[in-house]
Amino acid sequence: MKKTLRSIVLIMACLLMLTAFVSCTKSAESVKAKAEKEGYKCTSASAEEVKAISEKQGVTVTDRLTIMDEATGKTVNVYFFDSTRAAKDMRVSLEDSVKNLAGFEASGITVERKGKSVIIGNVDMIDKIW
Repeated sequence: MKKTLRSIVLIMACLLMLTAFVSCTKSAESVKAKAEKEGYKCTSASAEEVKAISEKQGVTVTDRLTIMDEATGKTVNVYFFDSTRAAKDMRVSLEDSVKNLAGFEASGITVERKGKSVIIGNVDMIDKIW
């Protein structure tokens, strides 16, 4: 009886840990819902656009959202990937590209990686939607 109870407790603990690790990454739908709740306009990239981005960057992009504050004209792009490694590579690539832009520091644009996602855009908007 003790062995059975111990096994059940161990299995339940493993399932709880697995659930905690799996739920760390936000989906495109949850980010879109939060952004729309904040009053931003969201558009998803078409399958062709996602495929083109994947081919150009050399990583697998699963989705891309463009979130816009129509009042100020500020935007945020969120790229979703199939792996954390792809997200890390894309963050480095985007960060290098953005740093080459004139007036980068004064513009309030940042590049952040959150799990399997990379976000580029206005810092204040990122804080509100994430």
